[in-house]
Amino acid sequence: MKSSPRTQLGNHMKNRMFFIRFIVSGFLLAAAPVHAQPAYAPPSREEQIQNQLLENGAEESRTRVGRREASELAREAFEGRVLSVRLEDGYWRIRMDQAGNVFNVFVDANSGRVSRPSE
Repeated sequence: MKSSPRTQLGNHMKNRMFFIRFIVSGFLLAAAPVHAQPAYAPPSREEQIQNQLLENGAEESRTRVGRREASELAREAFEGRVLSVRLEDGYWRIRMDQAGNVFNVFVDANSGRVSRPSE
């Protein structure tokens, strides 16, 4: 039994479409990662600040008041957000931000006395 040319053309087009779909789906599967890993996101500025506050440096071992304690003392004395904490000449220099106004607070590394220079 011979099929009509119209049926043969229809079957040919079906086979061709199946083949194209098969090839395209193969490319899509090959392009997809097998084990997708989340993209690396660098730490935000806020996380960097927190990491700096929590890291213990060698200089901290020589002081009575640590980096974290100095930061807490500064926040108790002055409202604002701590931007950075550094040890300079026996004082913790804490840069703070209060509604866009950046200022320094000094905490004595041995006594814990908090001061803010007049500006």
